[in-house]
Amino acid sequence: MNCNQNQLLFPRGLKQPDRGYRFSLDSLLLACYPGFKAGERVIDLGTGCGVVSFALLLKNSGLGLRVTGVDISRPMIELSRQNCLHLGLQSCFSALALDVRRIRSQKRLEPENAEHVLANPPYRPSNQGRLSPKADKNPARFETSAGLDDFLQAGTYLLKNRGKMTLVYLAEYLAPLLSNLISHRLEPKQIRLVHSREDAGAGLVLVQGVKNARPGLRVDPPLILYSGSKERKRLTNQVLDFCPFLACNP
Repeated sequence: MNCNQNQLLFPRGLKQPDRGYRFSLDSLLLACYPGFKAGERVIDLGTGCGVVSFALLLKNSGLGLRVTGVDISRPMIELSRQNCLHLGLQSCFSALALDVRRIRSQKRLEPENAEHVLANPPYRPSNQGRLSPKADKNPARFETSAGLDDFLQAGTYLLKNRGKMTLVYLAEYLAPLLSNLISHRLEPKQIRLVHSREDAGAGLVLVQGVKNARPGLRVDPPLILYSGSKERKRLTNQVLDFCPFLACNP
């Protein structure tokens, strides 16, 4: 993938809040993990400024995907709409201010109508780790409002039978993540562990579950982010092939 005009604006050209949570590399990795088929309906839960949605739309620009971003924060939804116009993606992206916990009751999204749901949910319970003194950063990092269970419930509700849900999560919580996926009828079918370096333990995991599928898990090769010394650290060719946007934004 070359850095065309849209990609030169992405992701460093995205508008983000002056205060509060700003997206990181895990969002870009999430967007680049799944494969899509032409014309699929995709829901991005916890879309924030839209980074996951826009990455997958740019990476799969010839497929005619239709993406809806959902976020509880109206200011973030407004930023996602501004970013959408900036990138010229208004024909394939829309955004809704919705609480993930109330998607079923609010009835603004049809049940069992999406082929794919993506989520980068808060990683930690609010009683694990130190909350930021800037309260607007916490919902994206800690389960201060919606948690993993809420995202999985929403995913099951929105997905068609055999639809896919893809998440990025902390590798240390892989066991409960897989257990929770199964309990929500999202059978884990594919995982990939993400390591900062070849000799380091995994920090993140990418996981894809399929609604009402039979057991059968594929474990992909590990994804290594960096090589070189601490002073001359650089992204690996492997991760640049996996997520081409990183090459446009060193």
